[in-house]
Amino acid sequence: NITSYTNVSPAVQTLGVRIISVQGCVGYTTLNIRVLPAPEPNTNPTVLPAVCENATTPGQATIDLTQNQAYILNG
Repeated sequence: NITSYTNVSPAVQTLGVRIISVQGCVGYTTLNIRVLPAPEPNTNPTVLPAVCENATTPGQATIDLTQNQAYILNG
């Protein structure tokens, strides 16, 4: 029962897994469960400059997100 599983190791735990195909074939393998702490997002990114919509495509604008690339990629 998948809902009754409790992880007993703080880092990585290897479980034995039985796999059954639609045709009834059975296979066995292992599955590593890695429990990581929940991320704590930053809530203070650098404010991007305001942009106006494109004259040729009303309702659309181009925004350069690479200005905050390090912030975005850091979780």
